[in-house]
Amino acid sequence: LLEDLYDRVSRATRLEQADFWLRIFMGGMFLCLCYQQSETPHFDGVLTSQLEYWATNNPLFWYQDHLHGILMPLAGIIACCLPWIQMTIGACLILGAFTQFALPVAVFFNLNILLAAQHTHPALFGLNLRFMVLVLALYWTQCGQYCGFDQLIFKSTTSSNSHKAKKKTVKS
Repeated sequence: LLEDLYDRVSRATRLEQADFWLRIFMGGMFLCLCYQQSETPHFDGVLTSQLEYWATNNPLFWYQDHLHGILMPLAGIIACCLPWIQMTIGACLILGAFTQFALPVAVFFNLNILLAAQHTHPALFGLNLRFMVLVLALYWTQCGQYCGFDQLIFKSTTSSNSHKAKKKTVKS
């Protein structure tokens, strides 16, 4: 199985190789975040204090209200769901399965962190902006179609739709 994967990647174009390795890297980053948060004791308290810190001097007043009014009261629920969401995104990217559904969630995730923490440190702003650009690049290149399960999952639906279209044109 690994030899077949190695052969497929080595025969691919440079763009497909870059797409494959970027997808694996980004999936690994989301899995590392998941592991880090699941190993943090009392993560709900840590998340609440982090949201409070981000909301204190946020220059975006509408997002400051969003942090205080919506996210901080739901910090316990978010702390329970966040590692699972990150694990799902990471697994989808590494396996190349349902990437066109997982990548918009990843963009939404990074956009919220960008808006919440953009005033705290320039490196945090730059890191989240880069992550969003990379995730959008993966989305636009349909990264799961190459060496991923998306190729198998959506191949049957695409081929059946094109087969139906061919039948219609033959009948007419």
